Amino acid sequence: MTERQHWRGPAEAAGKPGGSADPDAEAEIWKALEDRLEAVWRDAGLGIVRAVRRKANGGGDACFAVNGGWTIRFHTRRPDTPAPRCERAALHRLAAAGLPVPRVIRLDESRRLAPASYLVTADPPGEPLLEAWPRLDDSGRRQLAREAGRLLAAVHGLVLDCFGPPDAPDREGFGSWYRYVQNRFRKYARRAINLDIIDKSAVGRAKKLLDKLRPALEEFRIPSLLHGSFHFGNLRQKEGRITGITGLWQACGGDPAFDLRGMEELDESCPGSSGPFRAGYESVRPLPEPDRRIMKFYRLLGHLERMGQWAERGRPDAVRVEYGRLAVLLGELEREDASRLWAGPSSTE
Repeated sequence: MTERQHWRGPAEAAGKPGGSADPDAEAEIWKALEDRLEAVWRDAGLGIVRAVRRKANGGGDACFAVNGGWTIRFHTRRPDTPAPRCERAALHRLAAAGLPVPRVIRLDESRRLAPASYLVTADPPGEPLLEAWPRLDDSGRRQLAREAGRLLAAVHGLVLDCFGPPDAPDREGFGSWYRYVQNRFRKYARRAINLDIIDKSAVGRAKKLLDKLRPALEEFRIPSLLHGSFHFGNLRQKEGRITGITGLWQACGGDPAFDLRGMEELDESCPGSSGPFRAGYESVRPLPEPDRRIMKFYRLLGHLERMGQWAERGRPDAVRVEYGRLAVLLGELEREDASRLWAGPSSTE
């Protein structure tokens, strides 16, 4: 593949638009991008590429750790969206607020050196908190979980001028938080249908629930800066301190509760973390108290997104787990509807 060729995402390159990627085609894409690292590094003035490791936590994009201190994310998962630019904008905003984030080295959307847009950042020291968790003692766990809560609350204290991604070239359609949530639902549902991992009737049922939540979602007027994909794998730690907030490729302006949709599963991945995390968050600002229907729909949306991600990575076992959790939430929301528990936009029962 040369830089003159039109870039196609893994699924499209495999001849399956919207479908799961052929492993051989995806491997070819990763190899083609890895072959361009030398040229990218020289152009950025970063010297010689001595060591390269493929990163598994790239959100589906082709992501490499280079020379043990740098990360480059090639935007391959959805090449026609402005995610690298939005991630850079979020990193700059957080750095200006004094929060620990990777330093931006280079953003290139020209496809001059590689067949995909890319963002190069300098890694904060340490390792992902999720990986370090099993080796930490109880005191270290409490301290880091509390600090994680404080940092996320500080992120939510920053306000953007629009709903949706920061620095997006086309913000039309995101005049409200509802419009942004609707857009993400449509995108994830379309992908799941194209991948043949969900029945259209289930998508229709979820859409009806979203329609009923519209008045409540449209009540949000202040777009807080959201991480967009917050979990302990996107925090780096060293010697008992959090050194960096990473993985901001889905950062956006919206409802802070959206970042907390995975709270119920936090103790599953990092036992004993949810209590100190909540305490840390509340030491900076009150925890959001959204209508419980909204929080359940946020969680449903997360499962729908991960179904597509796992399907594209060839993990049907993980798809089934996510679908099972989605089905439970869908049933709960529908039963609440049938029982007339939809009390109104301000209900927090």
